[in-house]
Amino acid sequence: MKSVIFVALVLLYTVNARLVKRQADSDAVESDDEAYSCVQGSDGKVESSDCEAGDKCSYPSFVDYVGYNSEVEWGCGCAGADNCEECENDADASGCNADKSQEFECYNHSWNAENVAWEAAAEASSCHVSAESDVKCNSPAALALENEWTSSRSGCGPCADEENDKCVSCEGDGCNSAAALAAFFLPLMAALYAIM
Repeated sequence: MKSVIFVALVLLYTVNARLVKRQADSDAVESDDEAYSCVQGSDGKVESSDCEAGDKCSYPSFVDYVGYNSEVEWGCGCAGADNCEECENDADASGCNADKSQEFECYNHSWNAENVAWEAAAEASSCHVSAESDVKCNSPAALALENEWTSSRSGCGPCADEENDKCVSCEGDGCNSAAALAAFFLPLMAALYAIM
């Protein structure tokens, strides 16, 4: 009789232990689901919100001095979409896909045939770089003639070819504005004129 009671107690303990473990696993899954959230929509700087399933967040592919791909939004996984990148949230953090890029301004330049000179645009271009990259702009050199300078990024980023003496790179937000370039080039031109 005692052996029967002992076996029954062992069975009861085993079943109870399995039930406790199953409940703990279930709670852990629910906890993970609750913690799983991503930045969603067309703005990568908004607060993250809950996702229905999975453990990865997604964001548009990014190119320095160009920015994020405008055809892809932030969300809860790429699901095979092109120009999309994924990240996995840490155990104690969500929203791994938040926009961490730096935004700054540069000025594009166009050739003024009447004045026979390059002129900075009145409105600045919006530029983006990763947090680890330098904030740089580019502009035509002081003596660059028409068709000797081309910017494929509206003035954002350094010169595509640093060996090209018809292009000048500068560092800092808005460093290639008309005022900034005048402050740099006028003394240079004055020095050249004095030599001549």
